[in-house]
Amino acid sequence: MKNLFTLLVLCFTVSLFAQNDVTVKINHKFGTEDFAMNSVVTSYDNYDLKVNRLEYYVNGFKIIHDGGQVTESADHFLIDANVETALSLGSFAITTVENIEFSIGVHPDLNHLDPSTYQGSHPLAPKNPSMHWGWTAGYRFIALEGKTGASLNTTYEIHALGDQNYKTISMPIEGVLDGTALSINIDADYLSMYKNNDVSGGVITHGDFDEAITLLNNFETEVFSPTDNSVATIDLAFDGKFQIQPNPSFDKMTSVVLNLPTEGNYQLTLTDVTGRVIQTQTVSSSEQTIQMESNNSGVFFIHLWKDGTPVAFEKWVTK
Repeated sequence: MKNLFTLLVLCFTVSLFAQNDVTVKINHKFGTEDFAMNSVVTSYDNYDLKVNRLEYYVNGFKIIHDGGQVTESADHFLIDANVETALSLGSFAITTVENIEFSIGVHPDLNHLDPSTYQGSHPLAPKNPSMHWGWTAGYRFIALEGKTGASLNTTYEIHALGDQNYKTISMPIEGVLDGTALSINIDADYLSMYKNNDVSGGVITHGDFDEAITLLNNFETEVFSPTDNSVATIDLAFDGKFQIQPNPSFDKMTSVVLNLPTEGNYQLTLTDVTGRVIQTQTVSSSEQTIQMESNNSGVFFIHLWKDGTPVAFEKWVTK
């Protein structure tokens, strides 16, 4: 009996502290389509452009998990939007992910060191084309280059840098656990990096000012969102209709189409990615269309509640 008890305790301990291989996958997108280098796309300001270089640094991953525990990784990664991205953070005792934080750029403690001191494969070692601006200025946090104009022969370049522009992103997110492999999936919508950043005239900005600041601000607030492969999540016991259209939308407004059973008290809530409630509305048990709106662009969540219990929700993206 003692041996059996010891075995049970050992199994529980191994399960509680099981190490899982944590990978952050970044899905490169142009709006709802997959990103493709040198493909022609139309900006939200209705002019054509294409990208022939997009590289940027990420680092300082912090994962909040399993009831508020925090696991950190200080590694730097150089992201090439033309290459499928799966960042291996290491093996950790993580099973349920609640939130993720990471930074865009090179940490100020490393930003002004000599790149030649790193081995060639290191993200901060010298690169071709270069990601290093010089010891005083540090690294390029983002290098964006492409073509625009009526015939797509006008060059634009934005190289963004500067310790004061080091940005940190935080978002609630879930992980996908498959055996001992834990994947955290993030969408990067690069059309959003042009918000309030008109390059149609051929912008050339290298530094820590003007379009470079706007680009980094957009990376902080607009580009990244949790990947959601489903159209909507609906409780199987809920016998009704819940649909958001359009999604994504381009005027900060959308409609929720409902057909609700007669029993129960229903409510809609609109929240942002931090969980802040933006709009709450009581709805009747009938077929109807409810308009929801936000003052800002970004990623939001619309929940349908029945008698205080969530029965359906969907991620809403507005540009």
